[in-house]
Amino acid sequence: MKLKKNTLIAILILVTALSLPAANMQKTYSRQSAEYQSVYALCISAGVLPPTSVTPATGAELAHALSRIEYTQLSASEKALYDSLRESLEYHPVLEYDLFGIDPAPTIGLDMFTQTAVPEDEYDLIFKRQDRQEGLNLDFSFKFADVGYGHVGWLMLSPMITSYYDKKVDFNINKLLTGKAEDITATIHEGTLDAGILFGNDWMNFSIMSTRQEQGYGHTGNLVLGDNLTRQQYMRFHTFSRWFDYTYTMTRYSKMHYDGEALVLCGQDETFESPQQVFPLHRFDFKIADKVSISLVEGAMMLVDTPLDVRLLNPFLFIHGFNNYEDSTQIGSRGDEANNVLALEFGWTVAPHHRLNIQLLSDQIQLPGESSYIPMALGVLMNWETSWIADKAYITGWLEAAYTMPAVYLNNKTNSDHSYNPNYDFITGYQLWGYGNGKNGEIDYASYKYGPDAIVLALGLDAGQIGRFTLSTQIAYIIHGSYGLGYDYTKAARGEDAENPYNQKDVSALPLSVPVSDAEHRIEATLNASYTPVEGLTFNAGIGVLQAWNYKLEKGIDFFDLQLLIGLSFDPVRMFAK
Repeated sequence: MKLKKNTLIAILILVTALSLPAANMQKTYSRQSAEYQSVYALCISAGVLPPTSVTPATGAELAHALSRIEYTQLSASEKALYDSLRESLEYHPVLEYDLFGIDPAPTIGLDMFTQTAVPEDEYDLIFKRQDRQEGLNLDFSFKFADVGYGHVGWLMLSPMITSYYDKKVDFNINKLLTGKAEDITATIHEGTLDAGILFGNDWMNFSIMSTRQEQGYGHTGNLVLGDNLTRQQYMRFHTFSRWFDYTYTMTRYSKMHYDGEALVLCGQDETFESPQQVFPLHRFDFKIADKVSISLVEGAMMLVDTPLDVRLLNPFLFIHGFNNYEDSTQIGSRGDEANNVLALEFGWTVAPHHRLNIQLLSDQIQLPGESSYIPMALGVLMNWETSWIADKAYITGWLEAAYTMPAVYLNNKTNSDHSYNPNYDFITGYQLWGYGNGKNGEIDYASYKYGPDAIVLALGLDAGQIGRFTLSTQIAYIIHGSYGLGYDYTKAARGEDAENPYNQKDVSALPLSVPVSDAEHRIEATLNASYTPVEGLTFNAGIGVLQAWNYKLEKGIDFFDLQLLIGLSFDPVRMFAK
């Protein structure tokens, strides 16, 4: 009888707890969002550590970063932004109930892109397709009490589908303009999903997503995990506290093969058949005195025989220990089944308004006695930032430099028949339904935006106010050698002898970079802006300039392109809901 009574009391307590309305702070925000940028700038302005570099980040994670700030020491402008953020990070859908809420946001958009020249490939698009506006996005989000958040976006009439880099004038509604019934029908079949679900609280969360992600505080990109693809399919477990964070991320990519001329995504790869290309990644963030962060990041690009190997879920399993035992590059050889990556990141909020970030990367790190056939390669990225707050708006200026060696991201393992196997390079992609630029689908770096064999110097300015406007501008000078996408990297990295990926066993003979006089030199300058006069209506525009010398490593060949992007988006629910 006593047991039944205790059970009844427990049930009543549980029901009562679930019935109490609570603030849901599990909505996710991208690194580019005004909410994340505002919290980031406010933390630096106040002289403390910024929010987690693992994005998309939840409102709870951003609120946790705000808790480091000493409110009484803030200026009037900083206090106003702090109060506004504390309120806006609580997620309140349009249709909200005690335990559930739905936030429909069907968005109609118009997007026009034009350029003055036609580049050799899409990697010279300053405005990437994933940054452009869909013609129609049937989007809605939802919440579960204070612990759950979900999001589904059905993207149709997408410029990612209907546009190609060789068009001088392009609209996101190209197929509608043809007036053909088959083209209109095709836009439905070619729609893609941006979706995911997350459960969490004020110290951890678990998510399964198909959306954009990245890790790091870089502005021109990040060395380990970058935001270069339209979306990535990943599972993530993240814990966070004042002194220590742990993150485990498992990202899945489509398999690829080399057809003798180019990288091609396997057409039937959107199945659950093995093998699977996966990127498990462990991240340990140590935080000191609310000023300094030291992060250790370890992972590997792998081709596994099963969709899920439970060993990979061990949070303390360092995958490097299973590889690099033999001097062989043929897949199937013991200990030669992955491309290991190890990174050390350092961040220091030196003083109010000023912060230093450094990333050090080792690709295919080797310990004594391990294989030296595939060369170890290094990368470094560092930036200096200064952030200020004015009238609830953030302003962040930055200066950044990066260098990646030629062999970074390019593992160049071969199959038993000596054919090239690209599934161990950090060049990845997805074959998503009807999307794709021809047979290749979407292919880009999983890591740094400019890939290997690059020297990058850049400076920029970001500003904005939540719900009102955003503004970003940057200019970058890039020196790029022959290794990497758009630079015939398979031939450059593998050499003429297909059986020897580097055409030399003497690793020391591999050059640190193409001589500067023979490399491609380019300047990329961009200005992007958006303005929201009323909630639900946003105008956006961007202008970009590309000037290259020794274009695509052709000595004496110059290339100039001016690119312009203009668009608007309209969400009728958001506009008329209030």
